[in-house]
Amino acid sequence: HRGTNVSATRTARDYRVNFTDRYALQGIIPPTAPYQGSGSGNGPLLDNLPGSRSRTEKLIGKDRVDLFNDVRESLEVDLNTVSLGPSVSARLGPVSLQAAAGLALNIASWDASYQELLLVARNGGKARTLAKWSEKAGGTDVLPGFFLQGALILPVTPRITLTGFGRYDWSETLHGDIGPSTFSVDPGGWSAGAMIGVAF
Repeated sequence: HRGTNVSATRTARDYRVNFTDRYALQGIIPPTAPYQGSGSGNGPLLDNLPGSRSRTEKLIGKDRVDLFNDVRESLEVDLNTVSLGPSVSARLGPVSLQAAAGLALNIASWDASYQELLLVARNGGKARTLAKWSEKAGGTDVLPGFFLQGALILPVTPRITLTGFGRYDWSETLHGDIGPSTFSVDPGGWSAGAMIGVAF
């Protein structure tokens, strides 16, 4: 299994703000440039409060940061079953029917691994790893259960037989933990198979 369950985005924009103030001349006619002053005394006095103010904004930069994780989990189970119980059979013409029931011991050997990467990408660029966690676990568990099986035996030749069977198992469930995750495996359920028998 591979996936992600953490995702966050931070977006920032930088603006330059310009203010333009306009002052009323109150009927005064300003001289043409360059103006160096008259030198003959005080000049006219203008109000120090602007008559109007305008504001303009300009985007000068933007930044986007994406934070997410990458989780990889694996689970491998090897299951061996030992069945103990009586069986009965009956012949119906050329074929034989067989039934069996009893105790089933499921021996489950399992290995699990968990790895998580915390990644960050800036402005759509290549992601880099900020942190990493990993863990491995394993073990062998014996899961008791019961089974019920039926089989049909068909003779092909005097020395060769063909057997087909169907089986249903009830079993205890395998539980385990790996990192922040938990898992459960139920070995029970239906199974079917076929066999060829040769008598020597």
